[in-house]
Amino acid sequence: MIVGFGNCLTSIFAGFVIFSYLGHLSYILGVPVDEVATSGPSLAFVVYPFAVTQLPIAPLWSILFFLMLLTLAVDSEFVLVETVVTSLMDKFPKLREQKLPTVIGVCVVMFLLGLTLTTNGGIYMLEIMDTYSGGWGVLFIAIFECISVAWIYGVFRFLDDLQLMVGARFCHCVPFVVLKFWWVICWGCVTPVLCAIIMIFSWVDYTGLANKAHYNVYADLIGWGMTLTIILSIIGTAIYVVVREYGNIMERLRGAFSPTTEWGPALVKYRQEAENHTMKYTNTFVIDVHHTESRESKGSEIMEMSTVGGIENKCYIIHGEEDNNRPNAENGVGPAMEQ
Repeated sequence: MIVGFGNCLTSIFAGFVIFSYLGHLSYILGVPVDEVATSGPSLAFVVYPFAVTQLPIAPLWSILFFLMLLTLAVDSEFVLVETVVTSLMDKFPKLREQKLPTVIGVCVVMFLLGLTLTTNGGIYMLEIMDTYSGGWGVLFIAIFECISVAWIYGVFRFLDDLQLMVGARFCHCVPFVVLKFWWVICWGCVTPVLCAIIMIFSWVDYTGLANKAHYNVYADLIGWGMTLTIILSIIGTAIYVVVREYGNIMERLRGAFSPTTEWGPALVKYRQEAENHTMKYTNTFVIDVHHTESRESKGSEIMEMSTVGGIENKCYIIHGEEDNNRPNAENGVGPAMEQ
């Protein structure tokens, strides 16, 4: 909640700062506001640097501005890298034992992909990515997330999961029920409808990059390829999951929408806490999916046995009892040795 309010307030404050700068530059240059700069890289690397030069102690503000850009970029990369790494480890559980190499590998791949943006034509590639990947793709993902959570998984079921994780109160002071129905309205209706409206109006005003300088039709083809990759990856994965199920179409849909055995918290101790909560929705919930507790208990028992020497070692005694029926000359352990 604190992060959400902080994000909204920061955006409002940034809006005041941006349009104040744009109005001031429009007055100094004697041109309309819409001709000062457009959104994108020119706003961050042209308008802002020029604006800070108009302030007292301009070098100080310039240093602070670019430090802000650096910390903002690093903060965003933390979230993006963690999202990719978590997805890979959820898909391939064996990678959890090799988290550091996985994180390094993801960072190296992203670094190599980002090198193209540092070339002479990198600014144009960045404009294509910002226009297509950062617009319709994000809206499309947001709409499908709201539909999946609110209407397929169940918004009240999702809220029960949140309450299980954060408790009955936020920050030990705000009751969970205060925001519960607000989230139901937003996730179920308001957010997907607003995202759809924004997407439709952006399609109406769409002109493409081919009409701008330094671009041709291939820029739009690359951009639409990026957008379709995002859309087809979601729709294609959904079709694949439905097709791999068995039965008629309704049974396939029911199977695709049913949770897997691994669904729920990752650790056994948290799955035990979630058992009563999840039994309201499914009777197939398994606490110890990978039988980790049995392996850990066996491992601790073996360690306890191995630290005891001589006849007191349980392994030694069991071994001797199993070998009692064998000739003493073969095993060297048994009644003769005990005598």
